[in-house]
Amino acid sequence: MKLDFVNIRKWEYWPLFTLIVLCIIIFGFGLMITFSLGNGKPDSANEIGDSAGAINGLFSALAFAGVIFAIILQKKELSLQRHELEQTRQELTAQKEEFEEQNKTLRHQRFEDTFFNMMHLHQNIIDSLYYVLIVNIRQEDGSFKECKEEFHGRDVFKAIFENAPVNNLEEESDSYIGMRNYLLQYGLEGYEKTDYPNMFDHYFRHLYRILKFVTTSQLIEDDERYDYAALLRGQLSRYELVWLYYNGLTYGKQKLRPYLQTYAMLKNLRKEMLVKEIKIEDGYTIAAFYHQN
Repeated sequence: MKLDFVNIRKWEYWPLFTLIVLCIIIFGFGLMITFSLGNGKPDSANEIGDSAGAINGLFSALAFAGVIFAIILQKKELSLQRHELEQTRQELTAQKEEFEEQNKTLRHQRFEDTFFNMMHLHQNIIDSLYYVLIVNIRQEDGSFKECKEEFHGRDVFKAIFENAPVNNLEEESDSYIGMRNYLLQYGLEGYEKTDYPNMFDHYFRHLYRILKFVTTSQLIEDDERYDYAALLRGQLSRYELVWLYYNGLTYGKQKLRPYLQTYAMLKNLRKEMLVKEIKIEDGYTIAAFYHQN
């Protein structure tokens, strides 16, 4: 509540004004009494002087009372000033808190603008994936007919893992249908002996950049980082998780795998979709599959 100091001062000074007027009236009244009692006698002047001395004593007492009154008024005014300063301090504190909240909101907006732009770009990278599966189908006359099947976007992850012909870069005579069968034969070492992981290099590098941005950004608090990483994890398809699993054990074991474990990025991985000979925990901590907080 805002205080009206002008009105308060007017209201508190009126007793002093009344006191002054009252003193003047008393002084005049005393002089009148003195003159009336003198009846024109020669010593009336002395009586007037004596009465004036008494009145002077009265005025001195009143002056002292006025000083006390002034001190009381000053104390009240200082109290009002302290109250006003306290209100000002509270307003400044509220403004500071509001400013900090606005800054926090702006930081979140800056982070989310960058984060969701990166998510959008990542989706564009996925949409740009393209693979043509060529299959030779035997005809009734014994000849072969070449058939092509096109895959786009996330379907490419499944097509290569299950159906694409895989050749060993070191032994050209070896050929398998799908990365699954190839990994059954060569294990994790086989992952690095084919060209197919290179098709997803851009995908893995950008995924790493998103997770690094979430981890190192100063625009959000530490307890918020997992929630943003979980948004990214929710966009991963079943076969993306399979490829992420094997990449984290091979090419991405130095950079990508720590983030996969920090944010439980393999939480939704289906164990039955992996090559059975490779244990799900090999090379990973339990944190990659389960978030404890």
